[in-house]
Amino acid sequence: MTSIDVTITQDDFSAGMVRDVAPHLIPENGVYDAINALNGDDDGSLFWRGGNENYSDADFGTGLRHLWTGHLGPGERTFFANASDFGVLNGTTPVNLGGDGLSGPVSCAEIEGLLFIGGGYIYGGSLKTGNYTTGSIALTAGSKTVTGTGTSFTSNIDAGMLIQRGNERVYVVDSVTDSTHLELRDAYEGSTGTGISYTASNIYKITAADPYVASDTYAVSTSRLLFHDTRNVYFTSLRTTAPQTNPHSYSTTDYHTVPEGVRITGVASIGQIVLIFTTGGIWRLGGLAYNIVSEAGDPQHSFELLSRDYVLAGPAGITGWEQYLVVPCTDGIYLIDGTSAPTRISKNIDPLYQEYVRLGYTIGGAAIYRNRYFLPILGGALGVKDVLVCRLDRAVRDRRRRVTFPWSRLAGSGALMASYAVKNAANPRQPRLLAAEYADTARISDCSGYFDPSSTNKTDADGT
Repeated sequence: MTSIDVTITQDDFSAGMVRDVAPHLIPENGVYDAINALNGDDDGSLFWRGGNENYSDADFGTGLRHLWTGHLGPGERTFFANASDFGVLNGTTPVNLGGDGLSGPVSCAEIEGLLFIGGGYIYGGSLKTGNYTTGSIALTAGSKTVTGTGTSFTSNIDAGMLIQRGNERVYVVDSVTDSTHLELRDAYEGSTGTGISYTASNIYKITAADPYVASDTYAVSTSRLLFHDTRNVYFTSLRTTAPQTNPHSYSTTDYHTVPEGVRITGVASIGQIVLIFTTGGIWRLGGLAYNIVSEAGDPQHSFELLSRDYVLAGPAGITGWEQYLVVPCTDGIYLIDGTSAPTRISKNIDPLYQEYVRLGYTIGGAAIYRNRYFLPILGGALGVKDVLVCRLDRAVRDRRRRVTFPWSRLAGSGALMASYAVKNAANPRQPRLLAAEYADTARISDCSGYFDPSSTNKTDADGT
């Protein structure tokens, strides 16, 4: 019998990758693998991703691990780290801040123009390459003016540096007047004095003697900064006068404790709800707009177990979308609002994702851009193992009537990213998707071109 060649065509890929069934059971609108494809139009088609381009104009060591972009006191900042140094962009040029660097992506929280960085660091937006301690200063209680003796403030200190006297709270430099005078953003709260030794830090490392906690993760809710140790969640105090926000003070007796036998792995907030992730499930904390108890002694905070079924795989993968947090857990990835039952969005790719977790791969720094969740998977010495992408705003039903979310994944030079972040500053109507390259080039990359698959944008920054 003469053989007949059969060509099979498929127009609808709205289900994205489907890995949780045998290949012959993949629905008509699904595909086993979708590499370098993004779920695009409303008709369910896929399009080949466009290329990335260099955003920074020079390398920064080898293998960037972390990225954050946003507004601090002095203005917009793009902050990043490799394994040995912290850095910031001055325009598009990297500035080496020094410090310890980071071994992997961490969660950060911005409050009152300060960035609290997972692992125990504070950054205020300085562009200087080192600390400054020359000479001495005079401080006056209630005044923002700092007077130096034997100092050269103009060339060594800039807005955003953090000045500390002993182990008091840090004060942010607002402006430098001349070589011997500068202005703080907040009035000095300590005792008046002269001939004071000081440290002006471009990036500040928290010590045990400071009025801060070196927490693995930070979060902000209702004007409070939240942080944790192994079992306790702390939160900063509220001032009695405006502004109430005060990230520099907390009570060591005000905290909530998770049960023995479990360890806190992260904190994150959704409005006035805070989720505490532990090795034994998720706890929910509410009522932070008030003190723990009223003047009459009545409890004003709620602290309760949300579920024992969800264990966080990596805090850097948590990001907000609409009224949800997207949370990568050990068994799958979920939309969690802290009130209703979590929605599993990774069902179609669970075998792939769960294998990455089983192998001990690290969850990279996630971001949401144009309703797509970008999640890097880092394989240690292997670098970037994968970048998983989920379209959140177009769930579909499969042949079993389940609601599923379409996934694809990225590869190639333009996807060697340890951490993503969305830059909104220059033109809020045209945000940019930035990423930190976990590669020898180690640059900040503009990945907005993923969504421009035109012939003029078909290659990545390295030409491939």
